[in-house]
Amino acid sequence: MATLTGLTTKLNGTAGEWTFYRRLGVTVAKQKVDRRPAGHASEAQLANRVAWANLVAFWSSMDGLLAGAFSRKGRGQTDYNAFMSHNLGVGEVYLTRDMVRRGACVVAPYCVSYGILPTVEASVAADGRVVSSIVLGDAFGVGEGSTVGDLSRAVLTHNGDFRHGDLLVALAVEQIHDPEGGTPRAKVSSALLQLDACSPAPLATTGGGPAAFAVAGGHLAAAEPFCGGVAWLHLRACGDTVKVSTQRLIVTGPPDDPAAMPYAPYVTPEARHRAIDSYRRS
Repeated sequence: MATLTGLTTKLNGTAGEWTFYRRLGVTVAKQKVDRRPAGHASEAQLANRVAWANLVAFWSSMDGLLAGAFSRKGRGQTDYNAFMSHNLGVGEVYLTRDMVRRGACVVAPYCVSYGILPTVEASVAADGRVVSSIVLGDAFGVGEGSTVGDLSRAVLTHNGDFRHGDLLVALAVEQIHDPEGGTPRAKVSSALLQLDACSPAPLATTGGGPAAFAVAGGHLAAAEPFCGGVAWLHLRACGDTVKVSTQRLIVTGPPDDPAAMPYAPYVTPEARHRAIDSYRRS
């Protein structure tokens, strides 16, 4: 919209892409907008909707937990923008419009942090638990009396990438379903450990749930097998900035069938067609 002066102040009506009219004694020019009728979005618009829906739902389910997790991002880019850009086009999950309205969220192997610290690798053990590459030593175990200092010393002794004062966040995103209707949802839990070899604090104070710090085969591991995704984020404060490792969720199926990925039914061409059609009908 623009206010016109000079000869153009005499204009009124329509000319090409512009509409001219008088308002409060001045002539205003307004460019026409190509509006599609409701329910007639283009194929590209519909494809964008179905590609973005689950990512938006996943980010919302984190409830701010990933704030600061994308330390390497463009100038002016938010963590949310960085999360979206790193995950768009990677194993897209397709939700119908009705699922979105019901608050559906499907756990997928999304990138949950992006930075310059070395990635904490992870794999799925025979018992279905996700096990990290963080070595704790064959003799190390976690019991009721274990302290933050005990685990910190094990991490600092066996892993050259970690320093005193670094943070470890164990993130678990469990795939659950509503009892009625079966809508998939994400249940998030986390545990936070600040490496302090002298801390007498009970290890239980770091957090609980499937993300609680545990041991498997001499490595840091998830406390139990479950259907969903796990990641360990390594953070280090450097002045007024925070360095972070680049991490992607390691996703597994239910304990009785770890290979049955929770996102599998929602990434097929059929799922994409259903999602797009649901927006056409609405």
